[in-house]
Amino acid sequence: MKISKYLLFVFALLLGSAVYSQEIIYPKTAFDQAAAKKALEKGKSSISGFVFSAPRNGFGIKHVNERTYGKYKVVSLFPLTPYMEEWKKLRTRLHNTGKKIVKMSKEADATRIDVETDEGGNFTFKDLKPGKYLLISEVSWHYAQTDEDPEENIYVEVYGTAEIKTDGEKLTKVKVTN
Repeated sequence: MKISKYLLFVFALLLGSAVYSQEIIYPKTAFDQAAAKKALEKGKSSISGFVFSAPRNGFGIKHVNERTYGKYKVVSLFPLTPYMEEWKKLRTRLHNTGKKIVKMSKEADATRIDVETDEGGNFTFKDLKPGKYLLISEVSWHYAQTDEDPEENIYVEVYGTAEIKTDGEKLTKVKVTN
């Protein structure tokens, strides 16, 4: 009995150290919060679009003609600063490796506008100024390989970019996807 408790303790200790051994990475580019806030000042433009993902099967292959829409999900709009460009590159390249966690600074995370999608995954950001923007959201769905398998929830972070060139421009059909 003492041996099994000891082995359980050692296993828990090893598992705990594996979880905490993930490296946290932040972009090296400095975040210019004043410029980002200025980019989010009120304008006359808008960005509309939809959030979706092409789910992958158990072998990692996308279903070609199938889309799962981001129903009632938050879409975050960030000014596409050099900091956010680096963050997105790091996030898409390293975040899902299991060894590294890519985060953004609290200041960058706080400098955004959020809206919620409707039942069809549609969203609209209003009163924007000309500029480049990064859009981030999440799509989730239930997945089971067979009828006997328990369903699991799959969550995927999805991205989009948009550029407003003139004040008053209305961008439509902007895709936020994988």
